[in-house]
Amino acid sequence: MVDSNMKYLAATNEVSARIQARDQVLFSFIALAAILIGVAFSNNDYFFVMIAIGYAALATTFLIMHHDLIIGHLCDFLRELTKDQDDTPQKQKPTIDWFSSKKYYGRTLTIYRWPRDIAQLIVICLPGLALYFSQEIFTELSNSKKISTELLNFQRGGEGCIFISVLVIVSTMLLRLWKFYRLKWRLPLVTEDDSAT
Repeated sequence: MVDSNMKYLAATNEVSARIQARDQVLFSFIALAAILIGVAFSNNDYFFVMIAIGYAALATTFLIMHHDLIIGHLCDFLRELTKDQDDTPQKQKPTIDWFSSKKYYGRTLTIYRWPRDIAQLIVICLPGLALYFSQEIFTELSNSKKISTELLNFQRGGEGCIFISVLVIVSTMLLRLWKFYRLKWRLPLVTEDDSAT
């Protein structure tokens, strides 16, 4: 039988690993976007490589969202695991826990996480703006038959991917805010239907 301490340790280790993995995904996108923009502007013959930026941004956003969702569920698990910890012989000395405290966990959800979300928006949007403002160059290259019409369509699709990425990031931020207010108002974070899936 696995005790609560082992479950807590395993879950916190997984949260830590996923936070690192989430940031590594974002750093990898920064490196990829910088390389693609550098190659594209070094020579018009390679300008088409910028098309990949939008699709890479969308993949990056969904990978980060995946890690965010798993981290959120793990934090819910840890919160449930620790919510009854004050029912101990040392009740006169209540313990402080990250996940059962609105003071710590709640502030993390609402205040301290915003700078990272804004940084992610900037990292995704800046290469997207480069892709958007290079549309005239793509059109010119397409008219001169240096790139095909299909590539021009892929470029427009890349712009759409950037737009979807921004929507996903903003929706994740709003979901986190909604989760905080569920915590603040003592509403259940996990329903019976959710736990059954």
